[in-house]
Amino acid sequence: MSDEVIKYLITQDRGEHGMPAAQTTIEIPAGWKITYGPVLGEIKGGEQVRRGTVQPVGNCIRVYETKDKQRMLIPNVVAFRDLRVPVMQVVDAKEVESSLLMDKNTGESVPQGRGFSYPKGV
Repeated sequence: MSDEVIKYLITQDRGEHGMPAAQTTIEIPAGWKITYGPVLGEIKGGEQVRRGTVQPVGNCIRVYETKDKQRMLIPNVVAFRDLRVPVMQVVDAKEVESSLLMDKNTGESVPQGRGFSYPKGV
């Protein structure tokens, strides 16, 4: 079996208004399989139905070692990507500088873009 591993970046919704998404990285063996979809039940009109109850739709990542051997389930996933695929995002520096966050300790507004710089060659 190969020792190669694949690293994925997973973005999860925290479900709290105004909270930034949580990002997690996982490394799995190259021969394992991942799937993305609803956590449970069938989807009807943007909601999941389970045993007669209606719940908001929540997607997950499932990690399988083999077809019948699930090793992990990560809930509340809104995005994921294989980190071997290079991605470059261009951000308008003025937009970043105008975004403000409130410092929880001092209550002051702090620019979100502090320390922002363009990648080399851009």
